[in-house]
Amino acid sequence: MTTRKINGYAMGYEITRAINANKIARAAIKSILNDEPSILMRNTLLAKAATALAENLEALQNIREIKQKASADKSAEAFEK
Repeated sequence: MTTRKINGYAMGYEITRAINANKIARAAIKSILNDEPSILMRNTLLAKAATALAENLEALQNIREIKQKASADKSAEAFEK
């Protein structure tokens, strides 16, 4: 597997994934607050928001991992010089 870089495809993918998941969660919560949905619809929207927030967290954890790996690689390169 190639090294994931801070400005690379994987980082961009994870950022987009976090943004999209956040939009989904916000829209679901906004619907709950503004539309007065039925209990069934409210539960569905809550599940949708919770799932989106879990997706968001996973993407952010992947971003942190990419940054930590890049930082460690940079430190290793500096040490070798």
